[in-house]
Amino acid sequence: MRLILGITLLSALVVVGVAGFGLLSDSEFGSDFRASMQKSTQFPISLAGRTVQRMEAMNWDIAVMDESAVSVYNSKGSELQRMEHGYASPVLRTSGGRMLVYDQGGSRFKVGSESKELFSGESVSSIHAADVAANGTFAIATSSTKSAAEVKVYNEYGNEIFTWQSTSMVVSLALSPDGRRAAVCSLSAENGAVVTSLSLLDLQNPKLVFKEDFPEEFGYVAMFGPSSILLITDQSVKSVGDSGRVREEFDFEGRQIQRYAAGGENLVLVLGGSRYMRSSQIVVLDGSCREQGRVDAESAVGELYAFGDGFCYLNEGAVYRYDLLGTPLETINVPGALHILPLGQDLYIATYEQLQRQIIR
Repeated sequence: MRLILGITLLSALVVVGVAGFGLLSDSEFGSDFRASMQKSTQFPISLAGRTVQRMEAMNWDIAVMDESAVSVYNSKGSELQRMEHGYASPVLRTSGGRMLVYDQGGSRFKVGSESKELFSGESVSSIHAADVAANGTFAIATSSTKSAAEVKVYNEYGNEIFTWQSTSMVVSLALSPDGRRAAVCSLSAENGAVVTSLSLLDLQNPKLVFKEDFPEEFGYVAMFGPSSILLITDQSVKSVGDSGRVREEFDFEGRQIQRYAAGGENLVLVLGGSRYMRSSQIVVLDGSCREQGRVDAESAVGELYAFGDGFCYLNEGAVYRYDLLGTPLETINVPGALHILPLGQDLYIATYEQLQRQIIR
């Protein structure tokens, strides 16, 4: 009995230790600890001969996409891997420690982790949208000869687990963080008017959960919020429940949406119009589309990022930070910045010459 009890306790300690190590590795402290144990290149990193197109977070590492490859760096500047792509119109999506890069309008795609390339593939037709989840599930939306759109979902091993076809064209595809559901925004025409459709797919028990139509609205993107699906159209943002019913809605009141960013439990919108010229209005919404704050921006808003306690944007060599109520916090000078990525207490900056890191504690 003592032996059995001892083995049981030891097994429990191993399970707790493994789980704890996984959580630590995904944390900012864990990332800094791993980086401190590795040889560091140190920032700034030369970008000679490269033009950065996008930066995305991979846990506490960063994925930097240029015209021919995606490089992953840790917080000390060490390159963890470089995944070549050579696509004409590359798009980068990340979630947790996974990334997906695909050729929008082309047929090729690649999936990788922070340390290596995992899969590469080619669809039979043009890719319209794609996404990847933190558990390794990924999905590719294409057109086909049988239907206007076809969504193929693959598990973390690259095996196809679900195929869904639609008569409307997919413009946006999002996987839930746990990879168990997919939200699809698609467009069709009815009686000469555009119709936006939002579909929810169950990937555990492959089936269509619901499909809701929104006549005379042009859909841009669908994403998973903290407790609902968020659908952004040319007229509003809608919070949609698992039954397909619209819970809350934020109307743009005739203004045009220029940019959006989701982070934490918040959604930040940049709204404007022809009469606003260079000025625009930044609106902060919670996960249920309720307004929390707003800012009148007199200058053009470049890259926009949202996080748990506020948001920031890039404009002409400066980063402007605000809290959720729209109260200014600080202005950070970033001369020559083309792209930025705030991550925890760090700010990553890509210029024509260098990849830089600044501490913003």
